[in-house]
Amino acid sequence: MKRNVIQLAGKTLVVSLPSKWVKLNSVKKGDELNVLEEGNKITIQSSELKSELKTTEIDIKEMSERAINWSLSALYKKGYDEVNLYYSGDQLNYIQFLLKNSFLGYAIMEQTTKKLVIKSIAQELPDEYKPVLRRAFLVTLSMGKSMLEVLKSKDYKRLREIKEEEKINNQLTNFCQRIINKKLPFKNEINHLNYVISWNLEKIADEYRYICEFFMDKNPRFRDESLVIFEETNNLFERFYNLVYNFDITKLNELSRIKLELELRIRNYIFLTVKEDNYLSLHLLNIVNRCSDFSTSLAAINQPD
Repeated sequence: MKRNVIQLAGKTLVVSLPSKWVKLNSVKKGDELNVLEEGNKITIQSSELKSELKTTEIDIKEMSERAINWSLSALYKKGYDEVNLYYSGDQLNYIQFLLKNSFLGYAIMEQTTKKLVIKSIAQELPDEYKPVLRRAFLVTLSMGKSMLEVLKSKDYKRLREIKEEEKINNQLTNFCQRIINKKLPFKNEINHLNYVISWNLEKIADEYRYICEFFMDKNPRFRDESLVIFEETNNLFERFYNLVYNFDITKLNELSRIKLELELRIRNYIFLTVKEDNYLSLHLLNIVNRCSDFSTSLAAINQPD
C-alpha cells in the first residue's frame, strides 16, 4: 500500500490513513495515535490497540496429552485470539487443566460434545510485558531458594508444594511470549532477543521442577558440597536476573568467569558422587548453563544504537 505525502501550511507533511484501518480501529477526528519511529520506518497504532481478530481451528481428537499441550501452547504464543477446538470427550479435563495452569486469558466460551471455542478474554498491552517477566523471574528464584531450604532442613514433603510454582512460571512466560509474538512491546529487531530470555527462564523453572519431582517422595541424603553448589547455582541465577534489569557489561564479563568456574566444579564433582548427589548435580549443571544463555540477548538488547 502506498500513500502520497501532502504538504500543508508550507512546512507540515501529511500522509492519509487507510480507510479500512480507520474503520476497524474506530479512529475519528481529534483522537490520539501512537507513532513509533524505527529507523526509516514508522508504525502507527490506535490508542486502543485494536486489531483484527486472529482465529484458527485444530482437530486434536487423535493427539496425546503432550501433543495437545504443544499445539495449544503454539497457538497461544503465536497470538491467536480464538481457537475452534475439535476434541473427544475424554480430553476435556486435560484441556481445562491446561487453560487454568498455562494460558493466561484463555477461556472456553462455547462448548458442545465435539467442539470447544476458546477465546482470549484479556487484552494484552505493551506495558504488561516487563512486570510480568519480572514476576516470572521472582517466582523461579523463589523456587530455587525454597528448594535449598528444604534440602537443608530435610522437610522433603514441601517439594510437592514448591513444584506447583513452576505452573505459575509457565503462565507468565507463555504470556510474555504471546505479547512478543503480537509485536506489542519492542522494536521489531529485538523482539526475538526478548523471546529468548522468557523462553530460557521457562527452561530454568523446568530444571527446578525435575528436582522436585524426583525427590518429593523419597528421603534422600546429600553431601554438604551438593548443598553448597546448589546455593552457588541459585546465586548465579539471581545475578543474571539483576543484570536483566540493571545491565552492566563489566558484570556480564565477571559472570562469564563465575559461570565457567562453577560449571567445571560441578562437572568434576559429578564423577565423585553417586545416586542423589549425582542426579541433583546434573540438573544444577543444566541451570548454570541456562543462566549463561541469557548473555547474548542481554548484550544485544543493551547495545547502544
